[in-house]
Amino acid sequence: MFAELSDHAKSLHAELKSFMAEHVYPNEKALLAHADGAERWAPRPLLKELQAKAKAHGLWNLFYHGAGG
Repeated sequence: MFAELSDHAKSLHAELKSFMAEHVYPNEKALLAHADGAERWAPRPLLKELQAKAKAHGLWNLFYHGAGG
């Protein structure tokens, strides 16, 4: 069926789970507060802050890491 995850992929998965629990899930309500309104496409400082943190942790644009790690 599916191959076992590489050590690199396992490491990224663990880091991503930790990052989500620490930074994203606690802010989910605030991030989604204006998802349906007229401000939907307005810049959101909190989102930019989380993007910067994800980049700093190597967790932004994970598809650039490649399949094999």
